[in-house]
Amino acid sequence: MKLTDTIARVTGGGSGIGRAICERFAEEGARVVVNDIRQEAAEATAKALGAGARAIAADVADSSAVRAMFATLEREHGRLDVLVNNAGVAFGPGDDRQALIQRGETRIMEMVSGQGVQTHWDVTQNMTDAAWHRVISVHLNGTFYCTREALKLMSRQASGAIVNLSSVAALMGLETVPHYSAAKGAILSFTRAVAREVASRGIRSTPSAQGTSTPR
Repeated sequence: MKLTDTIARVTGGGSGIGRAICERFAEEGARVVVNDIRQEAAEATAKALGAGARAIAADVADSSAVRAMFATLEREHGRLDVLVNNAGVAFGPGDDRQALIQRGETRIMEMVSGQGVQTHWDVTQNMTDAAWHRVISVHLNGTFYCTREALKLMSRQASGAIVNLSSVAALMGLETVPHYSAAKGAILSFTRAVAREVASRGIRSTPSAQGTSTPR
């Protein structure tokens, strides 16, 4: 029960890694505010956590929606002890996942044949503006919007912890998702900069690159 009497907010908490984080926080005694872009998913997680959990649906890429969500949190709880920026998408509008899978399978067969790879990824040159902006917005802008609002609350109490989920994509880059890789790399630098900025207030900002964030 390490988190007894604390308020924790987790973005992308409706499924996957985000839901697992919510469950663990609840087990440790935290009152969890579950955020997801899907209302039903957020509510399902909150219901599973039991009394004290709260679901708030919002798109973290929308600064107005994030501001309203934190206003609700402040009104209901008056404080925030932990923020986990987990929400994420791996693909955006116009990205063809199935085509990437088929291209990958073809490349494997070409490698096995010993004749050399003739099928190229060509992801970046074919990426739409919409796909680039959506992935960057959810990951990087969403992390910034939520961190900005969280710091307004944490600064008053001179304490708090912010955990931003990154990915191995930030460290090595993934050839099939250059926009996702760029966003995750930027999150690492942003997190380190914020950590240096707010240390004097007793607030911690920590990157986690142990896995990928939860696709929505």
